Amino acid sequence: IPDAIYVRDVQDRFLVANAMHARAMGVRSPEEMLGKTDVDFYGASGSAAFRADDERVLAGETILNKEEVVVFPAAGERQVLTTKVPFKDSNGVVVGLVGVGRDITERKQAEEQILRLNSELEQRVRERTAELTEANNELEAFTYSVAHDLRAPLRHIDAFSKLLHEDFEAVLPLEAKHYLKNIRDSTGKMSLLVDDLLNLARVGRQE
Repeated sequence: IPDAIYVRDVQDRFLVANAMHARAMGVRSPEEMLGKTDVDFYGASGSAAFRADDERVLAGETILNKEEVVVFPAAGERQVLTTKVPFKDSNGVVVGLVGVGRDITERKQAEEQILRLNSELEQRVRERTAELTEANNELEAFTYSVAHDLRAPLRHIDAFSKLLHEDFEAVLPLEAKHYLKNIRDSTGKMSLLVDDLLNLARVGRQE
C-alpha cells in the first residue's frame, strides 16, 4: 500500500506501522518503530505540531483528509493528506488512534503548475484582447477616414452630372444622356458601398 499507515496508543506509542511509514521515518523495518513515539522521530518541537490533532482524535473526533505539510525524518518535506480516526477496544473505549497519510506532493505540484499555466494563459488572452481591440479601433478609424474621403468626390461627380444633364438636356444626344445616367447610377451604388463600409466598421462595437 503506498499510504503510510500506523496505530498509536494513548501514550503516543506506535503499536502498528507499515513499510511505507517506516521508510518515511528512516528505519529499516516497521518493527523498529514499535513502542517509540513521535518525539523519538521528530523531537519535542516537531511532534507538538501533530499533538493537537491527536488529542482531538483521542477524545473521539475523526479527522478526514486534512492537507498538511510534514517534514519526515527520511522522506523530507512532503504534502500529505492525513486521516486519523479513534481506535476503540471491544467496549467502545478509545485506546489509541489509527492514522493514514497519503503523499500528495506530486499532485499538489501538478495543480500549482496548472494554476500557473492558467494564470499565464489568462494574461496572454488579456494582452491579445487588448491588441485586437487596438487593431479594431485603428481599423474603424481608418474606415471612417476612407469613407469620409470617398464621399466628397462622389457628391461632386453626382452633382456635376446632374447639372450637366439639367442644363444641357436639350442639346445632349441620347447616348450622352445614357452615359450620364450610368455615371449617376454608379455614384449612387458607390455611396451605398461607403455606407456599408461604415456599417461593417460598427460591427466591431457589438457584443
